[in-house]
Amino acid sequence: MEPVTVTVMTTDDQGGDDDTERVEADMYLWDGDPEDISKEGWDLVTFERERLDDWLELFGGMELVGQEDSD
Repeated sequence: MEPVTVTVMTTDDQGGDDDTERVEADMYLWDGDPEDISKEGWDLVTFERERLDDWLELFGGMELVGQEDSD
């Protein structure tokens, strides 16, 4: 897992301007064969509709372990 800063874009439902916000996130790095990576873009709606149930079944019982933030 690699810490990154990402820009999140939100769309105003009333037709107004889109807003952006920079947030900290964790990115998982692929450690497999590069040929197994899809060339297609990732879309949340498509993922939820077509892959979310499989993903939850595969990873649903997992816990994150490692360094905790100390406040």
